[in-house]
Amino acid sequence: MINTSIPLPTEKLLEDITFELIASKSEETRGLYLGHNEAHNLVVHRQVNLSGYGIADLIVLHKYSDKLAATILELKNVPLSSKDINQVFRYRRALELMEIFEEINCILIGTDISDGHYILNETTEKLNAYAFRVDAMDGLKFELLDGSFYIDVDTSAAMQQLTNF
Repeated sequence: MINTSIPLPTEKLLEDITFELIASKSEETRGLYLGHNEAHNLVVHRQVNLSGYGIADLIVLHKYSDKLAATILELKNVPLSSKDINQVFRYRRALELMEIFEEINCILIGTDISDGHYILNETTEKLNAYAFRVDAMDGLKFELLDGSFYIDVDTSAAMQQLTNF
C-alpha cells in the first residue's frame, strides 16, 4: 500500500482543521474522542487566554445533565514531550480554579511521542494523547496513543538534595 500521509505546514493549520471538525458538531470525529461526544451539547473555543497560565489552543465545553465539563486540547505539529504535559496541566489548573466544571479532561495531539517521553496513566488522570496524520485521500485522522507514557529524566540530583537534611 502506498503511504499517502502528508505533513502539515503549520500548527495553526492543525488548529484550524481540528476546530472546524469539532465546531461542525458532526458525529464523525475521525478517531478523536472528547469525553462527552454528544455533538449537540458542546461549544468549542479557540486561543483561550487563561491569564498567567497561558493560552489554550482549544477548549471544548460540554453540557450534560445540568453539569458542565471541559476538554482542553493542546496541539503540536511535532512529537509530544513532557513539557507539553506540563503546559496542558497549567491550563487544567486555571480551569480548576474557576470552580464551575464538574470534570476537566486534557488531550494532547501531536505527530507522535518523542523518544523517552511517555506519560504514566496513573499520574496523568484524564489525559489522553493522540497522533494525527493527514492522508491525501481521507484528510485528517487521529489515533489514540497507547497512553503508557513515562518521563525519562534524571532525578539523582534532586534525590541527593532531598535526602541531605
